[in-house]
Amino acid sequence: MRAAFPEERASWVLQERQLGTGHAAQQAVPRVPDDDTVLVLYGDVPLLGAEPLDRLVRMGAAGELGLLTMVPEDPAGYGRIVRDASGRVARSVEQKDATPEELAIRECNTGVLAAPARRLKGWLAQLRNDNAQGEYYLTDVIGLAVSQGVVVNPVSLADPIEALGVNDKVQLARLESVCRRRAVQALMTAGVTVVDPARIDVRGSVMHGQDVFVDINVVFEGRVKLGSGFASVPAASYATAKWAMTPSCSVLRAGGCGDRRRGPHRAVFPGATDHRARPGRARRQLRGGQ
Repeated sequence: MRAAFPEERASWVLQERQLGTGHAAQQAVPRVPDDDTVLVLYGDVPLLGAEPLDRLVRMGAAGELGLLTMVPEDPAGYGRIVRDASGRVARSVEQKDATPEELAIRECNTGVLAAPARRLKGWLAQLRNDNAQGEYYLTDVIGLAVSQGVVVNPVSLADPIEALGVNDKVQLARLESVCRRRAVQALMTAGVTVVDPARIDVRGSVMHGQDVFVDINVVFEGRVKLGSGFASVPAASYATAKWAMTPSCSVLRAGGCGDRRRGPHRAVFPGATDHRARPGRARRQLRGGQ
């Protein structure tokens, strides 16, 4: 992690023994000032948006416990949110510790929460591991907060897929597909014409001008900027660069950086990376610097 984010201003803490989510939080919170708000996230949950997290942080800053919940199609594996007769959150129970009645509950705990640092430290100090897994559960702080009269405010996700984690390559591929689909939807919402949303692959970010047209089987990689009036051709790949092209310019594969302006009936092949390069007719390959 440190190697991947060498420039980040972060306080790194190692959990040497894997004794549960509560134990992990116990290792980290001593680094947090008592007057701050703690937002607990999970590194394998990549699709969470900012809006629900902002709401949780505001709750924590107000002295409450903000809790992110969801109602998934299949609740298997998730802790259940138990409410009292008045409908208020009473506690969270892990699946392995739940009764048959509790397992029938559809509302689940994502594990994401926000709380005042001072209060969270006190709750973490009271955690016990007398449960089915012999671990210290972070979710047990919910019951502790309720017992002390602290307001527990649930924030329910509109789309449960935002809370899904990645535990294997199958789940990773699924969530990457969701990210790509969202990127294409954002382009179309912003006015980009996409012939077939199922046959475009956005592997980075795309900035664009007006009247942009994207044909089928197009791949965008890295940070791509498309000028107004840009029109792709089928089965093209555009890498990090600024592109301003006329229709019928066939980009077979592009790399490097700089501006790319190509006229009609031209082909750009692998290696044409220099911004001074000008493509010739079909089947003539240009390499950077030529």
